[in-house]
Amino acid sequence: MPSLNLFLLLLIGLFASEVHADSVHGLIDHYSDGDSFVIADTPVRLKGIDAPELAQQCTNRLGWVYRCGEMAASHLKSLVKGRSVVCEGDERDDYGRLVARCQAGSTDLNAAMVRDGWAVAFVRYDESYLEAESDARSGHRGIWQGEFQQ
Repeated sequence: MPSLNLFLLLLIGLFASEVHADSVHGLIDHYSDGDSFVIADTPVRLKGIDAPELAQQCTNRLGWVYRCGEMAASHLKSLVKGRSVVCEGDERDDYGRLVARCQAGSTDLNAAMVRDGWAVAFVRYDESYLEAESDARSGHRGIWQGEFQQ
């Protein structure tokens, strides 16, 4: 039986090594939009949220068009405030970005972007931010102040 136990341990080790968490930390080098950026040459995508694309435009409650994509990226920058960011993820998207939950100090960037209305919960991948989205929608914050394309 020792050889069977050794085989099982090796088999478990093989599968365990396939699932591993990646982490990256440091200052953000470049903001791509309100849900993606680059840290230490590592592209990162905030997990479970979807912010407007950088060039995307939205309409406020008065019917005025504004650059909501730029505002979402600007809001993400204001949350970071030049602090070091720590990101933890266990997958890469089709563009090679680390899909991660990120923090700047005690600020959960994923949750804050949704709670403040500059991103929506991306329930196709994660349902963690549905309550934050509902709160932002009812408070008419960020993109919820008018109309936007999802």
